[in-house]
Amino acid sequence: MKWPKGTQFWWYAEGYMLPRQPDEKSWPIVRRYVDDIPGLKEWKDKHPEPPKDWRWDVVRWSNKAFAPIDAFYDYDGVGVYLDADCVTYREIPDGLFEKQVKDHYLACYQRTTLWTEAGIWIANCARPENRPFLDRLRKMYFEDEWKTLPFWFDCLIMDQAIAWSGFAVNNLSGKFAGSHHPQALSEIGAYVDHPKGERKVEGRSHENVQRAEYESAHNGR
Repeated sequence: MKWPKGTQFWWYAEGYMLPRQPDEKSWPIVRRYVDDIPGLKEWKDKHPEPPKDWRWDVVRWSNKAFAPIDAFYDYDGVGVYLDADCVTYREIPDGLFEKQVKDHYLACYQRTTLWTEAGIWIANCARPENRPFLDRLRKMYFEDEWKTLPFWFDCLIMDQAIAWSGFAVNNLSGKFAGSHHPQALSEIGAYVDHPKGERKVEGRSHENVQRAEYESAHNGR
């Protein structure tokens, strides 16, 4: 395990049982199932219509919003949301994620030409913005406010919740905000790769030269 000692993982599953891991005493995993999140299954059942395509598949992408709502709401530390296809390929130094929200509630990968890249984001759940933001995000789904947006996937809904909440965000994209995949080029990308979309075939992001250089130096690649 490449995360700092004491890290606790909350794993959200749907339609399967997460098997026990041999090292769970030192790396505890909290198993959560999305159908157990209050109100979520009932809301999904109200929207059975098949979407035109992935951009309007609000039910499919809603798990990405409700997992952190569930995990962060009663938490008072720094929470990190990760998509399931994120790969931690290098040991993470202590404080890497904490420093991203030292002066902000939320740190995420905002882009100048597209919606936020939401496969990884960080929240300082001890700050007063935490519950109001998560309540705002939940409301966008349960009160069907997502219908006012041009597309209905999680990134745009999250962006709208941020805009309506009114707080400043630490944009982790930095000078790469114009990139399609700024996470791969960022400081966190030197430890965690997110091979999203078609990148899953190879299991890596071709943009992440940091990963290629690290593995070449340490794995003889």
